[in-house]
Amino acid sequence: MSERFVNFRAFLVATLCLHVNTIDVTTTWLNDTIIGTTATLQCSWTVASGEIPAALLYSPTNNTDPFYFSCVVNTDPPYSCAKGSSAQNRHNSSSSQRGSVSMLITNLNCSDDGTSYFCFVGEAFKTPNISQAPLRIKVRPTAPTLSNVQTDVQENSNITATCTAGVGYPNAGQIVWKANQNGQSVDLLSKLMITAVNVTKSGDDKCTVRTQSSVTLKVNRLHQNFSLACFVINQIYKPTAPENCINTATDLCAMTNPVIVTYPVSSISVTREPVTTLYEGARVTLKCQADGNPLPTYTWTKVGDENRTPFSVMDGLVSTVTLTSLNKSLDAGDYNCSASNVVKNMMYKASGLITLTIYEATKPAPTTTTTVKTTKTTTKQMYGSTQSTGLQSIENNNPASDSESNAVSIIAISVILSAIIIVQFVVILVLCRRNKASNGLCKPKLAERKPHTYDRAEEKESHYDYINDSYYKSIEI
Repeated sequence: MSERFVNFRAFLVATLCLHVNTIDVTTTWLNDTIIGTTATLQCSWTVASGEIPAALLYSPTNNTDPFYFSCVVNTDPPYSCAKGSSAQNRHNSSSSQRGSVSMLITNLNCSDDGTSYFCFVGEAFKTPNISQAPLRIKVRPTAPTLSNVQTDVQENSNITATCTAGVGYPNAGQIVWKANQNGQSVDLLSKLMITAVNVTKSGDDKCTVRTQSSVTLKVNRLHQNFSLACFVINQIYKPTAPENCINTATDLCAMTNPVIVTYPVSSISVTREPVTTLYEGARVTLKCQADGNPLPTYTWTKVGDENRTPFSVMDGLVSTVTLTSLNKSLDAGDYNCSASNVVKNMMYKASGLITLTIYEATKPAPTTTTTVKTTKTTTKQMYGSTQSTGLQSIENNNPASDSESNAVSIIAISVILSAIIIVQFVVILVLCRRNKASNGLCKPKLAERKPHTYDRAEEKESHYDYINDSYYKSIEI
């Protein structure tokens, strides 16, 4: 042991011997004590006016021996410091300023968790004041990883995914799940079956808290192109999860590839344009579309002329056949569209039928509507066997002519008016009989004829003369 170190230690022992209340000592961690980083512990002091501390000492215990390093602080900074027996390469004093000295601890690891550091500050020949600073290692949560992911599934089967991540220490977080479809967030939490357990791996220490969460979802065709994402949330580092997993490192997330849901061909539809009456020489386009994944392949045939295969093209998801310069004898009839796809080594088929009625250009089309027939058939082939189910519907509407409709309307109105007249007559007859039986009201009363009165005799005689004259004239006639 060097003579300088012996003298320095004797100086410290001499200065740290009596109790003093005029020095206040505090220790503070200046940054997060995250595993793998460097922590800075600052020891600072304040003294009463006129007093000057003599020495500062960092120790792993509440004793002055052993110690990491000690400094003489009764001079102007930078203070002179020397390492002690407990010091390692990862323990160093940093630049000091008046009233404080900091210690650096590099490469923090889990074994540092719970270690207490003590700082002694005292005057010459007086007992020093002590401040304690426990070191608590912190571990950030890590971005999760996915395993056991299924992204190509058949409809009505289950998709599973497992997410594993370190959720942080000492405040452990958790794993949450979210769903996304075509870039939009969707709510599937009520349909997800989620389980979570803590797991460990070889070499894990107490600072490693690892959680594994698994999710199961029964999918259908509405779940096409949706993705599952797991997020790690931690109240200290990441209290909430974003809606979408964009940056796996900063968002602490992992996302599956879009799910592909396969299902047999179904729901076939056959239509035409235009939907108006067709005449010879016109043009018509037949359209056929069926639902299925993988996308169906289409085949067109003319019923009764199977050797004729109309040329078809795909317009998006629709198969189209265009007939130009229509000919009644060649183009009229039934056209069949067949769609098929293969799911899990099984072939599925569906077909639809449409009827074309074509009229001569020189003759007007009849008022009756064209008969339309549609037929749908689904066929599944597996290991050489075939199963078929069919559905056929025929619609035929023949509206009556205008003259027939008018005649029916006139007859109906006449019958109604006759019925009204008969009812009125019966009601009057009943009322009349009832009145006759009671008061004789059915027989009308004649007005009483009162004798004519004359004011003067001349008027009476003149009246009789008029009557007699009229009487004789009537006889002469």
